Amino acid sequence: AAALAAGRIVFDPPLPDRVVEGLVHLGTGAVAKSFFRFDRAFWGPRKGFWIAGAVPAVFPFWVDVSGLAGVPMLCAFAVGDDARWAEAATEDERCRVADDLLRAAGVTPGTARDDEPVR
Repeated sequence: AAALAAGRIVFDPPLPDRVVEGLVHLGTGAVAKSFFRFDRAFWGPRKGFWIAGAVPAVFPFWVDVSGLAGVPMLCAFAVGDDARWAEAATEDERCRVADDLLRAAGVTPGTARDDEPVR
């Protein structure tokens, strides 16, 4: 929204004024990314997936970053209070939650290992 308000993003044709005004007032919240390395890419051929259930998942959105990392790896996203939890959690806590989420979704991934972001 800040980039739109500053004129760094231009739409052709231009967006209606009421849409631009609404977008400018959108805020952003907390987002955390956690990278998990696995022994095998159990998620293929998908490049990303959602985990949804009766209880909201701490990491609902997962993206395959294996091509960048050179090893089987997923980047999991957390938002809001879950993002704040992920930032404060230990590596073991994040890995336990990731394993529990994936198993509850019907996947037996092996143990997730929290990794530093790939640069």
